Amino acid sequence: METYNYSHFKPEHYSVSDFGGPKAGQPFEDMELFDLDGKRQNLSRYLGTKPVVLETVSLTCPSYVQALPKMRNLQKLYPDVLFLVLYVREAHPGGLTPAHRTLGGKLIAARQLGMLHREDRTILVDGLDGKSHRDYGGLPNMVYVFDRDGQVAFRADWNQPDHLAYVLKSLTSEDRHLFRRDYFSPLSPSIWSAWKALRIGGFYAMWDFIKGLPSLLRLCKLNNLNYHHRALIGG
Repeated sequence: METYNYSHFKPEHYSVSDFGGPKAGQPFEDMELFDLDGKRQNLSRYLGTKPVVLETVSLTCPSYVQALPKMRNLQKLYPDVLFLVLYVREAHPGGLTPAHRTLGGKLIAARQLGMLHREDRTILVDGLDGKSHRDYGGLPNMVYVFDRDGQVAFRADWNQPDHLAYVLKSLTSEDRHLFRRDYFSPLSPSIWSAWKALRIGGFYAMWDFIKGLPSLLRLCKLNNLNYHHRALIGG
């Protein structure tokens, strides 16, 4: 359990060079999840009638907090799209919000999203072992878009709301098509966004973030360069 629900953030906990999970054009893989009351839910329950945006989040994720204002705007712009969030492991656990050790503790943390980050999207919670999170790529702030048929129309290893807006504009128009761009650099969180997320984790969450962020950004930059190279040669 320590391998997934790590006690201290380190860049090596994330495999940024191998973005697993269903790709654009492929059918979704169902997830066994929980609602905030601890009742079992499946992702398939939410698919099939309208486009769905699924973003992975946690209380201590600065990238999630940075993206929140623009995600709220997208909700207003696209009322016919269902916006979901999937609560995964703590991106930056610390003394105040430690790594999850029980499902009950994880559900409590997920319920705090509404109060601490003013989250009003439907919140689903992954199991304690993070199976669904790992099956879909395992990164802290991914985004998937599913079309009305349950196929993956777009996915990104890091949520970039500006590009997501472009995707949703096309997906909800008559000229719908797939988007095969998978890789994006993480949003660079403002000091305020980083503080809002990391203070929930505590001092060690902040310290681990400061130590590890440069390495993670370098790895993501390198992966983006590799992605562009593969695209140019048709790989």
